[in-house]
Amino acid sequence: MRGQVGMALGRNVGCARPVRRAAPFTTGRRTVAARAATTDMGALRKLSDAQLDAQVKESKTEIIKLEMKKASRQEFKPHEIKVHKKKVAQLLTVKREREIEQGVSKRESRRAEKNAALDKYKKQLQQANIVIQRPKSTKLRWQKREAARAAASEK
Repeated sequence: MRGQVGMALGRNVGCARPVRRAAPFTTGRRTVAARAATTDMGALRKLSDAQLDAQVKESKTEIIKLEMKKASRQEFKPHEIKVHKKKVAQLLTVKREREIEQGVSKRESRRAEKNAALDKYKKQLQQANIVIQRPKSTKLRWQKREAARAAASEK
């Protein structure tokens, strides 16, 4: 009996009514709007370096806001995270293309970026009148202790 049921099911699988499929980009979903919202690379290449940096910063903060909404279970449009991530990638690509045109290697680029962030941090500390001192090395401390012990033992 099991064999007959299986065969009956097997025969009916091919006889199912055809599935209607929607034409691409005609659905009422919001992803259509997301695809239209993405900017073309030509428009991004016309922006200045400062504008590129500002847009990268803006998109990254928007991603963080959306992630916070997601974590706190507030309403948000999940496709917007993808849109902003793509925009950041496009902006950084344009920025890197300009560096390649100038002959800047990847290592030099990252080092310059790191040094710029460090300089910005130092300026912020300086404006706030905060002085950060490095801890003295342990080697110097041990040398002072040994010198003090030697001086104490001589007396």
